[in-house]
Amino acid sequence: MLTIDNGVFEVLATNGDTHLGGEDFDQRVMEYFIKMYKKKTGKDLRKDNRAVQKLRREVEKAKRALSTQHQTKVEVEAIYEGEDFSETLTRAKFEELNMDLFRATLKPVQKVLEDSDLKKDDVHEIVLVGGSTRIPKVQQLIKDFFNGKEPSRGINPDEAVAYGAAVQAGVISGEENTGDIVLLDVYEGERPMTKDNHQLGKFDLTNIPPAPRGVPQIEVTFEIDVNGILHVTAEDKGTGNKNKITITNDQNRLSPEDIERMINDAEKFAEDDKKVKEQVEARNELESYSYSLKNQIDDNEKLGGKLDADDKKTIETAVDETISWLESNREASVEELQERKKDLEGKVQPIIGKLYKDAGGAGAEEAGGTPTGEEKDEL
Repeated sequence: MLTIDNGVFEVLATNGDTHLGGEDFDQRVMEYFIKMYKKKTGKDLRKDNRAVQKLRREVEKAKRALSTQHQTKVEVEAIYEGEDFSETLTRAKFEELNMDLFRATLKPVQKVLEDSDLKKDDVHEIVLVGGSTRIPKVQQLIKDFFNGKEPSRGINPDEAVAYGAAVQAGVISGEENTGDIVLLDVYEGERPMTKDNHQLGKFDLTNIPPAPRGVPQIEVTFEIDVNGILHVTAEDKGTGNKNKITITNDQNRLSPEDIERMINDAEKFAEDDKKVKEQVEARNELESYSYSLKNQIDDNEKLGGKLDADDKKTIETAVDETISWLESNREASVEELQERKKDLEGKVQPIIGKLYKDAGGAGAEEAGGTPTGEEKDEL
């Protein structure tokens, strides 16, 4: 906890948990996948250190990807006895596996407030430090803890320690450029799912001012000349910052035969691709809704503290049954997923409606309804 007064910086209190960090989140996912692999194949990955290390690298990549995506693929070639590993990890599942650890991050925050004899409302700025603070659920918990106050986003969490805790207000408010980065992947192909296309290359677009999701506008231009050389340019419309990549014919390009094959595949699998996309979207919607309910009924400051024991048990049972069903029915159809969501809502909404009525309308938005857009992670 730091005070800044006319250029004088005073540290009021410090606290932290040196035994809690990104590796702990990775380990939870590792244990989940190792258990899943053993259940499916009867083989224990822990017996092969190289297999464990391979999986750990991919799990860390997946964790980073889930800060900006709602799901990602964890794939390892020849992970064990020549067999490949391929599983989907959703943000909702990642959060469920680590929710107790995420909540543990708030204990040092509470302690530092107590030690500095300050209230939550006394804090003017919140600076996030460390790569794990990019995790959306961690950011949401911090925001909720400080009664809806948004953490400052003018500093890269990975570099916050280097800047030091004594950050001037001008930097925090964006008067000085702390920068941000967007990674652009360039693919060629006709399929809607990235995994079915061919990666040509990737490049960074830097110095994009921090802003809420959806605000920055990035224009991507593709140009191909008579020699078949591809130029991809990205420009941040707000700042004019540009970067580009040039991909020549001999640089990871597909042969004419490969191109023809991919076009044929796109036509051949068009209907299948459409179904896969719809199935993924329906599954994400049900999974996000289920885990959001689970998190809220486990939190006594939210829905969990407003329900009586019987209603809480009813929702808990319905949510647990839905999550168990999702785990056991990974290939469920869109219709089945929609029906399960309708069934879950049918059990939850009467309770929420009663709560809404008893509260005279207060808190209904917090407690119920299907999440959309930016609210997708929190009911």
